Amino acid sequence: MDNNQLSNDEKKLFFSIRTLRNSLQFSEDKDSLLNTVTVLSDDSYLSYQITSEVYDSIVRYSYEITNQKGKEKRKFINSRLVEVESELKDLENQLLKFLESNKNLNSPNLLLQKSRLEKDINLYTQLYFTLSDQRELAIIDEKDNTSSIFLLNPPEISAKEVGLNLFEGIFII
Repeated sequence: MDNNQLSNDEKKLFFSIRTLRNSLQFSEDKDSLLNTVTVLSDDSYLSYQITSEVYDSIVRYSYEITNQKGKEKRKFINSRLVEVESELKDLENQLLKFLESNKNLNSPNLLLQKSRLEKDINLYTQLYFTLSDQRELAIIDEKDNTSSIFLLNPPEISAKEVGLNLFEGIFII
């Protein structure tokens, strides 16, 4: 604070940050996973505003993370769908050529080759449908605006003042 190179605004900002850091209290109950944010300040309305803003910031951050993960998942699945669809078309074309070139499938070798191609086609068809379902779920996650963070008790202005009142101070002395 005594640094002459800092402007008055920078000094006020530094003081505000230090005061806020000293007045914020965070606790977490490991058993219930309940988190508590408390702001102790001489100005109860300021404490209320800070607590409300902390909650809103946490919820916004949670939305952003969920939506970003959904977007990344959707992009990956879309690229994978293109690959699977291309492979499926190639397999179908291979089966078509195989059937056109082998009109009479009497040999066990030809039957086995046909069976393998059909099995691969079925596999890629199932994979395509599974990826399509997963893409829809990723789109839902990307657009999801529900929060996994719940406010149990809204911020409130405490009727009790911070610190000791006159009677408590005299009693302690």
